Amino acid sequence: NSDHEKRRMVEDTAINVAFEFYGSPAGGNRTVKSVELEAKGWDLEAKGPLDELLVEVKGLSGRIPLAELTPNEYAKMRQHKGLWVLFIVTDCLSVKPQHHEFRYMHDAGRWETTTGAVLNVAEKVAAIVGV
Repeated sequence: NSDHEKRRMVEDTAINVAFEFYGSPAGGNRTVKSVELEAKGWDLEAKGPLDELLVEVKGLSGRIPLAELTPNEYAKMRQHKGLWVLFIVTDCLSVKPQHHEFRYMHDAGRWETTTGAVLNVAEKVAAIVGV
C-alpha cells in the first residue's frame, strides 16, 4: 500500500541523511555502521577518533521534530546519555530534508541541539490488553 511505501521512503531518507552527516566533516568524519536490525535501542554506530555515538534516527515527512521512542529506545537514551544521540530528520519527502541532532548536555541536565533547541521529553505509560 502507498502508506507503507511512503513510510519506507521517509525512513530510507532519514538513514541516508544521518549516514551522510556523520561521515562528513560537520559530523566528525565518522565511520558509520547500521545496526537497525539488532534492536539495540539505536540505529547507527558512528565511530570517530575520540568517541563512538549511538544514533537513533527518526524520519518525518513534516517539519516539526516530534517523534516517539520505543520503550527500548527510551531506556537506552537514559542509560547512555553521553553517547546516545537522537537524530530527527524532517521534511524527508522534500528535496531538502532538515536534520536536528539532540545530545545530552551534562552541564544543563537536558537534551538539546548545538543551536540551543531543547528536547522536551514527555514520559507516558501504556498497556496492551486482551483475552
